[in-house]
Amino acid sequence: MSCVSTVKYQICINGELTDSFQPKSGIRQGDPLSPYLFVLCIEKLSHIIFEDVRMGKWRPVKSSQAGPAVSHLFFADDLVLFAEATSNQARVLKNCLEVFCQASGQTVNFDKFAIFCSPNTCKEIAKEISCICGSPLTEDLGKYLGMLVLHSRIDKRTYSRLIHKVHKRLAAWKGKFLSLAGRATLIQSVTSAVFVYAMQTAKLPTSVCDALDKLNRNFFWGGSEKMSRVHLCLWDLVSRPKSKGGLGFKKTGAMNQALLAKIGWRLHIKDEGLWAKIYEAKYLKGHSILDDSVIFRQDCSSTWRGVLHGAALLRKGMLWRIGDGGTARKVWNALLNSSQSAGFFTMDFQPWLKVNLMSKIVWADGIPWNLVFVFTCWYIWKWRNFYVFHGDEELAFDSIQIITAAVKEWFKASNVSSIKCAKVEAWFAWEPPPAGVFKLNVDGSRKVASGHIGAGGVLRDVSGDWCSGFAINLGKGQILEAELWGLFFGLRMAVEKGFNNLIVEMDSAVAIQLVQQHDFLTLHLLASLVSSCWQLMHKLENCSLHHIFREKNSVAFQLAAWSYNLDLGICIFDEAPSWVGASLVDDLLGVSRPRLICVG
Repeated sequence: MSCVSTVKYQICINGELTDSFQPKSGIRQGDPLSPYLFVLCIEKLSHIIFEDVRMGKWRPVKSSQAGPAVSHLFFADDLVLFAEATSNQARVLKNCLEVFCQASGQTVNFDKFAIFCSPNTCKEIAKEISCICGSPLTEDLGKYLGMLVLHSRIDKRTYSRLIHKVHKRLAAWKGKFLSLAGRATLIQSVTSAVFVYAMQTAKLPTSVCDALDKLNRNFFWGGSEKMSRVHLCLWDLVSRPKSKGGLGFKKTGAMNQALLAKIGWRLHIKDEGLWAKIYEAKYLKGHSILDDSVIFRQDCSSTWRGVLHGAALLRKGMLWRIGDGGTARKVWNALLNSSQSAGFFTMDFQPWLKVNLMSKIVWADGIPWNLVFVFTCWYIWKWRNFYVFHGDEELAFDSIQIITAAVKEWFKASNVSSIKCAKVEAWFAWEPPPAGVFKLNVDGSRKVASGHIGAGGVLRDVSGDWCSGFAINLGKGQILEAELWGLFFGLRMAVEKGFNNLIVEMDSAVAIQLVQQHDFLTLHLLASLVSSCWQLMHKLENCSLHHIFREKNSVAFQLAAWSYNLDLGICIFDEAPSWVGASLVDDLLGVSRPRLICVG
């Protein structure tokens, strides 16, 4: 602290400065500089302790045999020291504090200093430690952040003070003078926050959760301790999310489990905190918090019991990916040559994929290994999907023969150079819909160089007259996204205008196939968009989707190409724009456009 100096002051009185003087109190609590100096100083104490631990003088405490050693914990200006309960360790501890106090100029506040020894410590040794340190022994470390530091069995009495605190706050607000909205705001902003820290440390007893919910219910409906009011609807309805018609009140039990599930999630993702390392070593021992092997133990702490309670909720909300590949390993072992087996099952995914796809190894009969690799991956994926939808866990009994036959068939077909496709010129023209039916043509567009995508569409009646159209700039993406967004906005336009009898035409066969197979696309990146298109189609009384060649989709193609002139967003055309006039007239007149197609 010798580098810290105190400034001198002068006071201006009646226009004249007094003599300079120094404040005698120095830096006090509340000074903006105080927290920074304290952190710098207390960090030195940490260094002193770590040095003694490294040299073997200070023997820290472990919560389990394989757990991390803990010598000290700092939080703000609070300090907890851990060491063996011996007189020698007491002297080491006191010496560290004396060295620190001498260097920093600070002193230990013995009014707030207490020593706690575990129950199995001999009383004579405990008294000797107390005498060496000059601090009293205690069997109760009190509360920290509102929670008991030491406690035995958790019951309603453990949280009675917090229940009383909530009750006191609610009683002070005179709920009968507040509107329902005012009471709801107070419940959500104040009473729900009182227990947040407690709910992250243990599973609250059911009686405590019920008591808190009861206090909130009575306050919300205008009741008091002496008089109860009529509850106009079930609390379950009031506690629903606002999106489902409720007021968004959080039930205490559900909120408690959700907060504990968050602790479990941090353990699952390998949090680097000291607390996580202690739980990992003492309870998990290399297992995941989601594993069934992590079971409840009678001797575990109340916090760990709470974490297990939250983990049960976590398991319900999580999806598992494919496992260790034990079943598929049988297939790979049958197909791999002896020279390929080494490292095949131990490589990381990206190198594994790259090595096998770029392999120059010949498998058999001139067939390259990368071809066998791709087909095997594909068939394993197909069999996995069959298991998901039909429940048949086993691979096909002749799986090796199936893969081998498919590989040889593809290899043979791809090496036949004599097959030639004869192309002929065919003519295609746009066709108007039947009477009483409207036709929607949509298309997507993408610039290869920049990756920008857009879409466009047009609605026409039986006479080919323009009903409505649109063009939309979609930013950057893939062509399939553009095609599906074009379909989505076209269908939405038809629904808004009430065109219930509709024929939809587009030149993307892939997009059409996705919409027709929407039930099987839960894992597809565009599954949500495909599902939205399907739902819009079913809002119409009669809607069919057809694939056409681009030559029959000229107007929609021009609208999609023009979309790059727009800022991000959609432009609706109630009348046909001039730059599609020529194509629109050609369609009205039935003008055909040529295209080369394969025959034979």
